[in-house]
Amino acid sequence: MTRTQALQYIRNTNGGATKANFIEDWEPVGGMEWELLVKAEFVEEIDDRIYLTKKGSARLDELERLRKNVGTPPTPEKAP
Repeated sequence: MTRTQALQYIRNTNGGATKANFIEDWEPVGGMEWELLVKAEFVEEIDDRIYLTKKGSARLDELERLRKNVGTPPTPEKAP
């Protein structure tokens, strides 16, 4: 599991998952990953459901932009 995948999982469940679901689905590292996401303030629990925070959503957007740009050849510089 990558951090991007963990954040995507939470975004894609759109409040349909609990912390226990996350930890179970991402075993054996689910508990550790959850703690890291909480410490980074990327996730929150509301009424026993998990959601991305604004900070978490922004980080996922950034990671997805970076992933799309990987492998894109640099723009050639024009000779003076």
